[in-house]
Amino acid sequence: MEEIVYKIKNLAGDLDFPEAVIEQMMMELESISSEVLEQYSRELLDANKAKAAAKKIDEVYGEEPFVALTIYLYAASQSWLKIYQPLKIPRTVYLATMNAFTRFIHEHFQVTGKYRFDRGFWIWRYTSGLIFRIGELEYERTYFPKGHKELKLEGKQCLSLHIPSDADLSRNKIRDSYESAIRFFELYFPDYHYQVMYTDTWLLSPNLTKWLKQDSKIRLFAADYRLLSVDEQDDSGVPWIFGRVDAHVQDYPEKTSLQRQAKQQLLAGAHIGSALGILSL
Repeated sequence: MEEIVYKIKNLAGDLDFPEAVIEQMMMELESISSEVLEQYSRELLDANKAKAAAKKIDEVYGEEPFVALTIYLYAASQSWLKIYQPLKIPRTVYLATMNAFTRFIHEHFQVTGKYRFDRGFWIWRYTSGLIFRIGELEYERTYFPKGHKELKLEGKQCLSLHIPSDADLSRNKIRDSYESAIRFFELYFPDYHYQVMYTDTWLLSPNLTKWLKQDSKIRLFAADYRLLSVDEQDDSGVPWIFGRVDAHVQDYPEKTSLQRQAKQQLLAGAHIGSALGILSL
């Protein structure tokens, strides 16, 4: 058990976890057996079992989020040994990818004022080696979603792009990320023949082209994508735009032009929207 404790504490330190979170995890470790940690870890490293394992963890430890976090972080430490090292993927990529843990913890704190980990439904993609952060963006090995049969891509291998909340959308950094990702998958996953790169995000909402200046980072980012579908009812952008998700829209901040425009939209009973698009550089 000492080795497990060391791995968890060491990775938490490398990822700059808040000290209060580390202390809580160390306390919770006293109630978790090494057998439980090892069993869940094996499942969270297996892309075919990780989703179901995460669902079970969140069901069993729903009221004990730091226990769940401890289990997920141990799996992440094993991911370095069982996935990254065998493929010779640099530790810099590993730490950048696993920094999602820290980001998620801080995002929850920003909204609620409390430290908590509530992304088990998503983090399994990182522990199982499906998502990698390359520069400013994250890339997930997955299959193209249903609903676009005319493209003949449905169910085929692709890369789904995710935009972390701390991403710098500067034109040169985004282009560097795309180019680095192409080289990354050619080098480390030569047998993974993805058809396209795509993203499904509020950042592609057509509304933003009306709200933001033509040379804004978000509009320049969106311009790289060919839209396939738009969801006018989507409000997934609210926490990222305003840093809160409560129902008191009238109290949302108006510090930026995007906040002001989005707030007017919400107060009028409309939505921010989102869209799915294919990268078309």
